Amino acid sequence: MVTLISERKKDMKKYPTLLRCYARPEADHYIGHCLELDLAVQGNSLSEVRQKMEECLAGYLQSLDPENVQNLFPRSAPPQIWLDYYRVFLLVQSGRFLRNLGQKVQIFQEQVIPQRLAIHPVG
Repeated sequence: MVTLISERKKDMKKYPTLLRCYARPEADHYIGHCLELDLAVQGNSLSEVRQKMEECLAGYLQSLDPENVQNLFPRSAPPQIWLDYYRVFLLVQSGRFLRNLGQKVQIFQEQVIPQRLAIHPVG
């Protein structure tokens, strides 16, 4: 975190040095969100969303001036966007974990009761 030092010590505010952004598919396009600045973009591919998000972030940060920076940076996304971010994050991490685990573990089904001992309905 970066601290902006103002003339009065009680006005000190911490600013993020890392902006968390993510993209996910929705219908036939992708949606990208920046959590710390509550910005969103839409595109036809992940690379397009990333490019648009970089442009959006640059434009937003360049538009800030000393008079409005404390009111507009950071401005956190709503809770439902944060929850979606963590859902996507967990899915991605789970996928990586399972791919790595898949090289060492095999999942299979085993019939517990031998067929000759299974109960068959009379009819």
